[in-house]
Amino acid sequence: MKTKITITILLSIALVTDVLTCMAQDTITFKLVRNIALIEGYINGVAAYFILDTGASITLLNESLAYEYNFKTIDNKYFSQRHIEGLGGRSSIKEVRSAVVRIGPHELKFINKASNLDNLSAYFNDPNIKVAGIIGLDLLNILGGKIDFGERTIVLNCLHK
Repeated sequence: MKTKITITILLSIALVTDVLTCMAQDTITFKLVRNIALIEGYINGVAAYFILDTGASITLLNESLAYEYNFKTIDNKYFSQRHIEGLGGRSSIKEVRSAVVRIGPHELKFINKASNLDNLSAYFNDPNIKVAGIIGLDLLNILGGKIDFGERTIVLNCLHK
């Protein structure tokens, strides 16, 4: 009987610890450049700028920077049927392989789409700003993102490992 009670208590402690850990939130600052929110992160350990775009339905990496960030893109017949349109014009979508994106403490291994975003980098007219990707609503929903433009912060909830 003692064994069963001990196991139950240990499981309860583990569940409470997991819940408390997942109640933690990470606040990450962003900057506004030409009225566009830029957040700093990493792709495969290399520092990167991402546009925080609440109007984008998907998260994308910049296909033209694949070599610099050490990821691969391939044609995918399902992705190639879709296009993105926006500030950077119209572009096709490719599949990403071998990319780990880090935003704050969150390591994201599931970002799998890329497109040429060079026109977005050109928009900033600053050689130090290369747009490595777009953080869209899909990722903001997964991370429970709450954006405060007044404070220039984004609050992200934890991910279950």
